Amino acid sequence: MTRHQARNLTTSIRKAIGALAVSTAAYSDVVDLGEKFSFTKLVAIKRGTASTSETLIIEVSHDNSAWVTAPNLAMTGLVSSPSSGDSMVVAGIPSARYARVKFTNGSGAAQTALVLELVALEG
Repeated sequence: MTRHQARNLTTSIRKAIGALAVSTAAYSDVVDLGEKFSFTKLVAIKRGTASTSETLIIEVSHDNSAWVTAPNLAMTGLVSSPSSGDSMVVAGIPSARYARVKFTNGSGAAQTALVLELVALEG
């Protein structure tokens, strides 16, 4: 997995996943937010086919190894709304140095042109 260092006021990574079967997970590349991660706002974007029960989550890690879903208190819009769509967006403030997007496809439809993006906005 590729790791990117967030050095500018805005860092954006885009990963074209392509095809993804139902009930399967895919991940973006990792962004290293540096020591000032608490001054960053993250935005995760999914573009693809709408699928029942799909989820879009921002995961964080202190060591780039053990990943956890960002806690509710540190994130807003942690999981997608129940009415899934072709495009989904979640945003929040990270609670650890490393971040990535986790998308789990729902049971409704396979993805054919899935794209995940993670934008880090330094504040």
